[in-house]
Amino acid sequence: WHLYNLGLIENLLLIHYSYKKIYYFNSENKEEYKALSFKGHQWMSSFGPMNLFLGTVKFLYGYYFGGIYKKAIEKMNFVHLARPELYHLAKYNKNVVGTLHDLFGLTMPYSKIQYYLFKINLKFIHKLKAVVVVSDRIKQEAEEMFPDVYFKRIHLWLDDPNFKPRDKIEARKKLGLKEDKIYLLNVSEDTVRKNIDVLPNILNKLDDRFVLVRIGDCERILPKFKNKNQIICLK
Repeated sequence: WHLYNLGLIENLLLIHYSYKKIYYFNSENKEEYKALSFKGHQWMSSFGPMNLFLGTVKFLYGYYFGGIYKKAIEKMNFVHLARPELYHLAKYNKNVVGTLHDLFGLTMPYSKIQYYLFKINLKFIHKLKAVVVVSDRIKQEAEEMFPDVYFKRIHLWLDDPNFKPRDKIEARKKLGLKEDKIYLLNVSEDTVRKNIDVLPNILNKLDDRFVLVRIGDCERILPKFKNKNQIICLK
């Protein structure tokens, strides 16, 4: 659970569980946590600049003093840090590995503050015993930036029973897709680092045999498509 993405209500809930020496959420209270998390984000977002201030305070508290995770991490035999934003917690345990999904925090940050926060956490990468990356491209970039750190590429997990080769014609019939079309699939959020503005640029250069199936928000880019029949929007 990542402290820096959580609102005030979630933090209070985490503190409550940490005092009870419960450092994870089991299946019984996970749904309750999700509900509180959603309400907490709604409530916090209404504060505007105050939300940014509180988020900064949370970060500084976690970065310099370990936050509510410190005692738990000190007691663990082995720790996995799921994001670079948590790498500073390697100060409190010698047996730590991490995951690095990308380096967008450096190459295309949303703000100067985000760049700074990402960079100061990333300096703790040298304290990790190993770092898992999700692609050969990220592995290459990371090795060039940190040649003394051991990186291991492990592709994202795939649910084999559900995602497997199927009969193309039968699958199209079940999904209501036309046999004479070439379908392109895009699944992502509408964020800067996902670069979905390239989608209408590509489709506008292709003939009407090509259809984009977009899973995610389409509202912003939809007007940019010359032929609206070339995009299927699913949320």
